[in-house]
Amino acid sequence: MSSVINPRQNGHLVATATSHLVVTASILMILYVLAAGWLW
Repeated sequence: MSSVINPRQNGHLVATATSHLVVTASILMILYVLAAGWLW
């Protein structure tokens, strides 16, 4: 967990980006399931 430039800020940015990706993936999965439910 070591970075060359500002490890704390870099870790924060990585955590923020990861959380955003998780939220986006969750929303997409929910929409996909809902769409599949409507189609089926």
